[in-house]
Amino acid sequence: MLSSQLRTVLTPTLADVFVFSYPIYLIVLYSIGRIKKQISYKVASLWIFANVVVTTLVNIGIQALVQKSRPNIVL
Repeated sequence: MLSSQLRTVLTPTLADVFVFSYPIYLIVLYSIGRIKKQISYKVASLWIFANVVVTTLVNIGIQALVQKSRPNIVL
């Protein structure tokens, strides 16, 4: 019983850890590029940032086009 309760608490938290780690990763990568004076780190961090922005916009666009009913709110 404890395992299922722990799973219901940890699953959303662990699913969101990647979303919240992106800004930290980008800041660290960009800072390393500034410290080492290598533009490749800066370019890599900017590419990752651009990919995140494009993915977010595509996701919002798809959600605007597709309406799905959620069974948990139907009474």
